[in-house]
Amino acid sequence: LYLNFDLWSYMKTDTSRITWLILGMFILGVVISFMLTMMLTQEAVRSAYLGAIVRKKGLYALDLKSTRHAVERFFASIKEIIKANGPLDVETLLNVELAPYERTSRAVELIGNLLITLGLIGTVAGLVLILSGLTSSLDALGNDQDRLLAGLRRAMSGMGTAFYTTLMGSVMGGVLLRVFALITDHGVDSLADTVKKICMVYCSAD
Repeated sequence: LYLNFDLWSYMKTDTSRITWLILGMFILGVVISFMLTMMLTQEAVRSAYLGAIVRKKGLYALDLKSTRHAVERFFASIKEIIKANGPLDVETLLNVELAPYERTSRAVELIGNLLITLGLIGTVAGLVLILSGLTSSLDALGNDQDRLLAGLRRAMSGMGTAFYTTLMGSVMGGVLLRVFALITDHGVDSLADTVKKICMVYCSAD
């Protein structure tokens, strides 16, 4: 798709700069999604390690000196609640600890929706450029050849803006970033299921 549409050569001459804005926001969404994926991977590795300890020795065998990860904070909170003999709601506590990851994943999806909106704005801006160029060309018809050509160039530029912004917004926002957000959503759900299983199976005695 990139090679056939020669996207980069158009972006270098894009007067509206909407394609640059779409590309910049797409890169931001990809970076956020990648960082979130790496953090969820670290959380999954840490939960597997803590789960192995709990499975062999029980909840009180966990030595949680560091609370850098959400799963560590979760198990530390459980130990504190049990020690204080307070009411324990595993589901709510887990939702609180994983809420920042869910919010970040929703932010990636929001950026994807914004890219679609920017694509539509680019379409409207391109149509305005087309009408402006055609109006200028019609006024110059038979009178000023240079002005006629300039108006036609503006109209063609507007057509390119309408086409490329719609294409970029739809593909980058409507497809790619939404898929990335779906992947991280599933990552959060999978992590929550793993931690809940550890609690239900191996921490129930404690």
